[in-house]
Amino acid sequence: MKAGCGMEFVVVAAVIIVLLIVFGVKADTVLIGAGVLLLGIAALAVAAMTLLFIFFMGKLICSRPAKAEFSRVDKPEGGRFNTAFYTIDGREYQCIFPSEPKIMYRKKGKCRVFINRRSGKVFDVFSAATCTLGLLFCLAAVTAGAWLVITFVI
Repeated sequence: MKAGCGMEFVVVAAVIIVLLIVFGVKADTVLIGAGVLLLGIAALAVAAMTLLFIFFMGKLICSRPAKAEFSRVDKPEGGRFNTAFYTIDGREYQCIFPSEPKIMYRKKGKCRVFINRRSGKVFDVFSAATCTLGLLFCLAAVTAGAWLVITFVI
């Protein structure tokens, strides 16, 4: 996506609104239409997030618990974000999500992670909490959105 894409979107939206008003559409109808459009975009974003969390929760459920030792926080090869690495049975595994601040990880001793052998990555306690809470909040948002549509639209 280009850097100036946001400004182009605003200009196109302004031209469409001006054309609607010129053709006789009332301002309140334009505002209601814009609100419905924005709510639709938000609903699509929440639905996409819900599907993403369902996918990661499925990976978490298919993972097996393992005892690991925290190795380091570093950028993986070809990655853009810092990630936590854990050592299990002498082999190093990357966490599935980007890392939290370094201070949150135990420097010494064993910790419990969930290893997904198919992807070769682990879920640490922070990743498991992110998946669980993210899915719960997304499901709550979908439920609330459905209730609002049923109550006020239908």
